[in-house]
Amino acid sequence: MLMRLVFRAIRRGGTVLCAIGVLGAAGHVRAQEGAPPSTALSAHAPMAVPPAADVIRHHGALSIRSRIAARDLVRVPGNPPMLHSQGAGAEAGVYHRMLQDGVAWFRAVLGHDSEILLAVLDAADYPWPVPYPTPFAEWASGLIVMPRHLDSHPGFDRWGLEAVPLNAALALHEAGHIIAEQTGRRPALRWLDELVANAFMAAFLQARHPELAAILAGVPPAFDDAGRLRRLLEFEALYFDMGQENYAWFQFHIARLAGYAVARVPLPELLDGIAAAFATHPQTEPDWTDIPGQIARLESVIPGIGEQIGALADVALPEVTPGPCPDSLVPPAGAELAILENRDPAAVLRYHRHGIVALALMIDALGQPGRALDPTEAEIRAAVADGTHAPEVLAPGAAAVIRWGDLLYLEDGRCLVASDAPSARLVWTAP
Repeated sequence: MLMRLVFRAIRRGGTVLCAIGVLGAAGHVRAQEGAPPSTALSAHAPMAVPPAADVIRHHGALSIRSRIAARDLVRVPGNPPMLHSQGAGAEAGVYHRMLQDGVAWFRAVLGHDSEILLAVLDAADYPWPVPYPTPFAEWASGLIVMPRHLDSHPGFDRWGLEAVPLNAALALHEAGHIIAEQTGRRPALRWLDELVANAFMAAFLQARHPELAAILAGVPPAFDDAGRLRRLLEFEALYFDMGQENYAWFQFHIARLAGYAVARVPLPELLDGIAAAFATHPQTEPDWTDIPGQIARLESVIPGIGEQIGALADVALPEVTPGPCPDSLVPPAGAELAILENRDPAAVLRYHRHGIVALALMIDALGQPGRALDPTEAEIRAAVADGTHAPEVLAPGAAAVIRWGDLLYLEDGRCLVASDAPSARLVWTAP
């Protein structure tokens, strides 16, 4: 739990995106019925991009880019340039060529001029806290980090794709995240952020590498069991916290949606349409839980996308209401997340999470020799009752994500207990 909290805090800093990205399966490509062929994209009006000095300004001492740049890596010039681990030159060269071709194509199509640096690293050089071999982008610094090998990713043996061509394509996905960020077009919603990144990759593959069309084909049948959570609402709530396999399952689906989108809407118009219809960073969407409303807005940009999304749009979750507090917390074995909803129109919800209070007590005990690190149930309840730990607060009409199941002590004396369902809604109104 402690490592999860640290990882989440770092990711919330807005610099790291974990994205195994756009995956597909060879051998089950199916053309969209009635879909027009991909068309060449004309040059677009240049996108506004911050000066390179403003981008470089973000390369702080704690950035992943600055940490990687200080290592003993091979430096390769190019546009973008590349760093790679010793001995990784063969694989890195393939990824670098694909990325240079893609960035040049994006520049011609979109008129952007963004700063990007590619780093291809083996497991020993991979930066904490991102698990190898997860590709990711550090948006603020323009860094793309790709693993030297992708085939150790959980579930890879069920994807039916060759590792090197797939990894080369995923570099385009990460470039999409960076270009969208640096041009002010990165959506605040996570699932739309991934759709936009996938659209960059899908547009280039459809235009220049049709032999890699399997990447846009959807979830491979052999990998479908990885989708324990299967709703966009759950993806929006948990993102990478759902685990590498389930996250990859969603990325297969989102890649398919991106392929559908760019086959019908040219990339410049697609990016402009999504940026106009949705909040972009650093703004936030008023209601991130309103998946049906988001899909309705997306339909105005990509006609027919709602039908393609299909069952991913489901938002029906089991509901749990407050009740008496149990004698002790029995962690729900099947719980992945709960969405805590304050449905009261006026009252503020104040609550303590059992797991957070327990963690705070553990940290306190580290500085007290001889004190047990594992707090008792009585100590946790006493800490909730005596007010030494400030409660968490949820405004009227707001929603929050409770990960991995937990017990919530409410200010009104009742409790909310996460169910054994993979996901659920914890619903509160003032008594």
